[in-house]
Amino acid sequence: MDVIQTAIAVPMKWGLFAFMALICYEVVMRYFLHAPTVWGLDFRQQMYAVLIMLGSAYTLMVKGHVVVDTFLLGLSFKNRRLVNIFGWLFLYTPTMVVLTWTMFNLTVSSWQLLEGSGSIWNPPVYPLKTILTISYANMVLQGFAEMFKDVVSIAKGSEDWIKA
Repeated sequence: MDVIQTAIAVPMKWGLFAFMALICYEVVMRYFLHAPTVWGLDFRQQMYAVLIMLGSAYTLMVKGHVVVDTFLLGLSFKNRRLVNIFGWLFLYTPTMVVLTWTMFNLTVSSWQLLEGSGSIWNPPVYPLKTILTISYANMVLQGFAEMFKDVVSIAKGSEDWIKA
């Protein structure tokens, strides 16, 4: 799973440069040339959603999300992993499955309606919702991968195997 997340993250990292260039272009067009684009806002919002959501599973993999581990500091290695497994099973996974299922239903509805954004440019949003659904499912899978790492860490008694 880590290989897949890295393969997804690399283009997302480069996409951030395109995103910054798009924002710079819009600023120049709007404030210096007094000719704002019709498509700029919608495109930026959709591009931002894709970059963030597709990169979120990679961020989970590299442990880049905020974690409040105040309660875990006094626990042993094994007990920290057990608390993590509990969190993966009973907090993270149910939440992400509900979000994935909800997004899937919204995506199906969006495709049936050929939904647009409702702006002047009115780009279709059903491709974006499809990507978001895939991103949520990817987060569920990465959560299982992280839980597996915790289980194996308990079995082996260390995290050294993960780095190899």
